[in-house]
Amino acid sequence: MEAATYAYENYRDSLGETDSATIAANQNLERYQEEYADATAEVTKLEGQVKALQKTMQNSADAVSKATTDLNNAKAAAKETEAEIRRLTEQLYRMQSAWTQAGESLTAISKKCETISKAMTKAGKSLTTHVTAPITALGTAAIKASVDYEYAFANVRKTVDATEEEYDRLSDSVKQMSTEVAASAEDIAEVMSIAGQLGIENEHLAEFTRTMIDLGNSTNMVAADAASEAARFANIMGMSQNEFQNLGSTRTSSRTSAPPSLTSATTTPPPNRRS
Repeated sequence: MEAATYAYENYRDSLGETDSATIAANQNLERYQEEYADATAEVTKLEGQVKALQKTMQNSADAVSKATTDLNNAKAAAKETEAEIRRLTEQLYRMQSAWTQAGESLTAISKKCETISKAMTKAGKSLTTHVTAPITALGTAAIKASVDYEYAFANVRKTVDATEEEYDRLSDSVKQMSTEVAASAEDIAEVMSIAGQLGIENEHLAEFTRTMIDLGNSTNMVAADAASEAARFANIMGMSQNEFQNLGSTRTSSRTSAPPSLTSATTTPPPNRRS
């Protein structure tokens, strides 16, 4: 892209802005700039996927660690049983006249060996059932969920002008919200992207999105439609953006699909509305 910039500036300075060579060089420069922007967005998306995969692998590693600990405990118990058998065998050699007592001891050891054998079998099944199979399913599900969410949040990036730090805070708020309301992170991100498109300020995006999600869950309105109508209503009425929660509470308490105040406000502006 630096070479394209240099070529454009060279043609512009020597031939002028309207020369065909200058125009062609400028078009090449703009194309490279667009390709660079697309590549940067793709890198951001892939970084998000990598973070999700790292978290999945950490969870899998914890499960393997626990199963390994259980297996080691079973092995230790088996070694203790083996040592007990050896001790009793030596006693048998020294107590050949006490066959009855030795027989009872061997019976007890036999039961203990059976218990240890069952523990070893259970540990093996646990490794297969709770580690190997879940790792495969969890990895597939986590990758799909991560890709779906990153794709949905990419729309927020398209409609909201923010710093990376602000994007991180917005993304965290979407994920946290998905654990508190009956909506997926993808649906919440969709509402937030619509809010950004409608001009909701960054500092009010999370609150506005939550209000619209609650509105959609408590009424027969779709959250995305509610967001569009609420933003238009606030714009027409000159409402401060920090009052969206009050609007959502009023709308929820009415329990109707299209309140007169909202419908009329979106169709009939007040007399002193600015042009």
